[in-house]
Amino acid sequence: MKPLSQFAFWKPSSSATSTTPFSHDQIPDLTGKIAIVTGANSGLGYATTVALAAHGAHVFLACRHQGRAQEAIRRAQDEIKSTYPSSSSPKMEFLELDLNDLRKTRESAKEFLEKGLPLHILVNNSGLMMVPFGLSADGVESQFAVNHMGHFVFTTTLLGRIKESQPSRIITISSIAHQNFAPRVGIDFNTLNDPKKTTDISRYGRSKLANVLFTLALARRLANNRVYVNAAHPGIVTTSQGQQHVTLLEKVNFALRKAVGSTADQGALSQLYLATSLDIEKQDLAFWKTYFTPDRYSVAQIPDLAGKVAIVTGANTGLGYATTVALAGRGAHVFLACRSQKRALAAIDSAMREIRSKYPLLTGEPKLEFLELDLMDLNKTKQAAKEFLKTGLPLHILVNNAGIQVLVPSELSVDGIESKFAVNHMGHFVFTTTLLDRLKASAPSRIVSISSIAHEPFAPRDGIDFETLNDFNSSTELSRYGRSKLANVLFTKALARRLVDDRVYVNACHPGFIPKSLTPEDDSWKEWFDCIVKRAVATLAEDAALSQLYLATSPEVEEQDLRGRYFIPVANEIEP
Repeated sequence: MKPLSQFAFWKPSSSATSTTPFSHDQIPDLTGKIAIVTGANSGLGYATTVALAAHGAHVFLACRHQGRAQEAIRRAQDEIKSTYPSSSSPKMEFLELDLNDLRKTRESAKEFLEKGLPLHILVNNSGLMMVPFGLSADGVESQFAVNHMGHFVFTTTLLGRIKESQPSRIITISSIAHQNFAPRVGIDFNTLNDPKKTTDISRYGRSKLANVLFTLALARRLANNRVYVNAAHPGIVTTSQGQQHVTLLEKVNFALRKAVGSTADQGALSQLYLATSLDIEKQDLAFWKTYFTPDRYSVAQIPDLAGKVAIVTGANTGLGYATTVALAGRGAHVFLACRSQKRALAAIDSAMREIRSKYPLLTGEPKLEFLELDLMDLNKTKQAAKEFLKTGLPLHILVNNAGIQVLVPSELSVDGIESKFAVNHMGHFVFTTTLLDRLKASAPSRIVSISSIAHEPFAPRDGIDFETLNDFNSSTELSRYGRSKLANVLFTKALARRLVDDRVYVNACHPGFIPKSLTPEDDSWKEWFDCIVKRAVATLAEDAALSQLYLATSPEVEEQDLRGRYFIPVANEIEP
């Protein structure tokens, strides 16, 4: 099974995500470059246009309304003169584009082609967000029509010119909404126009999934060209898309954007990085995100693991338990690294029975052992690692799975550290680094850390501020959880870089939303809210564990030298 593609993902709001954060100052001289930005008269599109034109590009504002586009051009000229006084007269033109009508969309592309100009940068930025159900001029649900089909037609009509102008870039703006709100079965064209089987948010997620699929397919088809095709999630951005707050959903959306949203100038850095950075051509991106379809990897594809030794933290329940069963069922000797011996031994008894029923071809008894691990105490964490080292066994697979969930109230660890950061990151940091020499001696080996997409919108925008780590007044449960998961990603990236010359494959993944229970533990509103959300988007632990099982066991990880990646599961119909 091949992971589907790599997407450059840039989180401009967090300086901790890279040693060299991207900024407007890093945009190179674009003199002689021609660009088209769709939806360029406002929001992200306008901010992108200003930055490109200010650095010398000749930018076409592809918009539906000429009046609004011309006003945007006048505003942009004034802004460029005041912000970039040393720049020459910016070059900007209006290009009429109505993505709601495919015939007009194709005519717009042909109108540009008739100018005889090259095309170095195409930013597919325009879009509808969670608008009420409607049909396009072609009889297609409007969000799918505008967000995907219009850009599909526009891009493919321009593709010959883009290839002639290489090195060139195509950037499509997607959204993390496709991960959890697109239909689980993928894009069902039979129900595309059925408002009874969809909601505003699922239709939006579906359109953004289509953006991802198109990017994947196009990047694969242009693999032998110097046309760099990527997609971006710009973050939660406060734009005009979120200001139509009439319905309850729109009001909630707008309130969320105001609370955690970035400005358009900040959000535009994602697409500007992909559109302009020299790193793209060097393929030396600051961060890689790999979209992954768990249905394309199954327990049946896990190779024979006889002779392999694995440790799974938090292995007595949920994802950890499902991962343990699968590894041991394929022959691995698995240590369940848990705090409670009683719970771990009960999990071992349960796993033994499950393995015997699910894996009848397994020769001999499953090999499962308890390893006491308390991630809340760094001394005990180091001691647990040393206890394993005393066994003299190799270590081929380490799955850093344990963690404190988002709604669990924070406290201080034994070492005086905020508990989510202590357990989710620091405990695993100490555990992994103490075991690192054994992992290197056992190579080829794997290290898999479970992160979460919560690190993207909810980690503090200025990265991890250790000065305020224990200040509960300046953070929330959500931001503390996001911060800990950002730390998981950063650790994965840094460790992979340090082990680049070793056959130790270090990766992270977001498994999806996994319910420990679909019933609330008490009557608090947080418990009820948590259960409602998880009922809506939850994945079975056995299915979600396929992400980490792929990274822990698939031969393709070594064959394709996958390192420092962040894997995200998406709908099972993802490959065109």
